[in-house]
Amino acid sequence: MKKHIAILFFLLPLAAQAQLDVPGITSNSAGTAVSTNRLTGREEHIFVFYDNIALPLRATDSLCAASGATCSAPSTFTWEKLNVADTTLNFVYEDYPVSAVSALSAASLTEGGYQVTIQRADMSLIDTLTTWVFVDTFRIDTVVALSTCEGLRLEMRTTPHLFDPYTIYNFKEFLNPPYVGENIFRGAQEIFWTSNEDIHSGVDKPDNSWQNRKTNGYVIIDNPPPLYTSSYTVEVTDVFGKQGSYTTPYVVEAIAVYPKAEVEKENDPVAKTWTDAGTAFRDEPLSLEGEALFRLGFSHGNSINANRYIWKGFANATSQNSDRTIVWTDTLTDAGTTTVYPRMPHKGQIVDGYTPGTYTVRLVARNAHCIDSVEVKIAVAPSSLDPEAIPNAFTPNGDMQNDYFRFVEGKKPISMEYIRVYVYNRSGGLVYRYEGEAGLWTGWDGRFMGTGNDMAEGVYFYIINGEGWDGIRHNTSEYKGSVHLFR
Repeated sequence: MKKHIAILFFLLPLAAQAQLDVPGITSNSAGTAVSTNRLTGREEHIFVFYDNIALPLRATDSLCAASGATCSAPSTFTWEKLNVADTTLNFVYEDYPVSAVSALSAASLTEGGYQVTIQRADMSLIDTLTTWVFVDTFRIDTVVALSTCEGLRLEMRTTPHLFDPYTIYNFKEFLNPPYVGENIFRGAQEIFWTSNEDIHSGVDKPDNSWQNRKTNGYVIIDNPPPLYTSSYTVEVTDVFGKQGSYTTPYVVEAIAVYPKAEVEKENDPVAKTWTDAGTAFRDEPLSLEGEALFRLGFSHGNSINANRYIWKGFANATSQNSDRTIVWTDTLTDAGTTTVYPRMPHKGQIVDGYTPGTYTVRLVARNAHCIDSVEVKIAVAPSSLDPEAIPNAFTPNGDMQNDYFRFVEGKKPISMEYIRVYVYNRSGGLVYRYEGEAGLWTGWDGRFMGTGNDMAEGVYFYIINGEGWDGIRHNTSEYKGSVHLFR
């Protein structure tokens, strides 16, 4: 891990002779120099050094004072260090006489404030420069993890604390009280967290913003919590550009549960074919609409980090009843792809599917530590029989076009349990009859009773009635009419 030595200096002129040759303090080992403007009329810098140890400084680190870039007249350099306790200056080192540059070596440097007085032998320049030496000892000691069912909290423990302030002063304020320090917060310009395993594999829309949150040295992963065991790494760049990183030497156990309720629906009651209807994720319920008998299948096999499952189906509350009634339940320990098919009470019997109404299906998934759930909202339309669903003509000639007298596509009866279809000729004789489930009626093909000889072209009369899954009986008078048979 790299260490940083930040050198802050303030240039305070004591003589007016320094107009052409401006003295300054420099360092050839600084990683960067940040300009500031704390003192009016003179430029300051914070010199940042990168080192492998905190103290002592490297032998190559030093403060260098120059009496002028273009002047080589011998000068005396007197270095002194500020005693903060009593605001006196203690002698540190003197170069006499040297040409134009003096260096205060690493052996003489410790953290604190320094002043160097430059006096040329020809007395053409006398000036005083000041600087503060700050040793950035920041390091990451460890990362503490707290894993709960709601989320994982990772917190850095650092020395010193990442957001502790340090204080710098103005030499004039120190030597001419009162003085006021200026707090500079160490802070962090960048904090980046990473997991060393994919902790959200299989999650629909994981929130990865936790990776670059700067919440005072800690981060919470909760949308969703980690679902797989992993170690974690944090990388920090502080305000002085110092970089550090830490990887947990341990792995953090993932205990949170991520349930998934996958739903399929029967789209053809005759062929018994099923299609995908969607998936309910954590904090993201699924809403479905259909017609009775609305047949659905539910599976939990892709839920994450769970080993026990409970399915419950509720008939939702109405204005007359504020309680939700459990209409079916299933408890499973199988983590595979078991499909649950709801069973509903209807007229004293059990049917496989949903009758008209609104429902909630809840999957509760759990392990030894945590529990979570997802829900599927279901709305099944009330029964209806639209007169516009009944055609007024058909052509049973085998051309695969309008060959049957049956409900118009897109306007089939909604949530009808049974229908009765009667077709009569002009003499009142019954030529076709169907009594059974509405969804299973395939239509009249123009033959006598659906199996005999072809009926002649002409006008026929029908009566259609039935009963919905919601118990509503449909009046036969609303569904009487005529149909033309053409060949």
